[in-house]
Amino acid sequence: MNEVNSRQRDTTCRLDNRSIMLCIKLFFDQKTLTIFLVEAIIVAIYIVTFRLHDNDDMVALFSFGGTITSILLAVIAIFYSFIQSNESKCNNADLITNIRDLQEYVETISEFSNKISVISSNIEDLNKQYTVGFNELRTELESAVNIIKEDNEAVLKSILAKSEKNMSMKGKNVSNKLDSEELSKLFNKMKTEF
Repeated sequence: MNEVNSRQRDTTCRLDNRSIMLCIKLFFDQKTLTIFLVEAIIVAIYIVTFRLHDNDDMVALFSFGGTITSILLAVIAIFYSFIQSNESKCNNADLITNIRDLQEYVETISEFSNKISVISSNIEDLNKQYTVGFNELRTELESAVNIIKEDNEAVLKSILAKSEKNMSMKGKNVSNKLDSEELSKLFNKMKTEF
């Protein structure tokens, strides 16, 4: 138990000004510290006034001190208002500059937006043109394929007819000529491929 008490005394004895200021910063923020100091000053004034209210010279001195303090505080307030006015003018100038910059950015963004909408409508028009062109090309290709199929059918039929005619005239020569069954198979195969 004695060791614990001696350790506590050692830690309390080690507190220096730096540690005290750190404790004050931890427990009091600036607003709380200001309120505490004002209350301490008010209590001190009440105590001094209560003890010295019978002494007329002291009351006159406090009156004079209060008047001087009021004048000094008024001068400080005037200087403070000048400083604040100057800072306010600087802040207003910065604010106006920022607003102008923002207006320029808004105008630039508006221009880009207009350009993007024009490009988008151009892309839509091109897409429609390509779709129409593709559809026309497909129909032309289909009609060309149909024409080629019809031409192939006609050519194959004429070849088939000529080969049958040649076969009937010369007889069947299997080694040199195609017979009609092979030609019809060839004809059907070509039909399905096209």
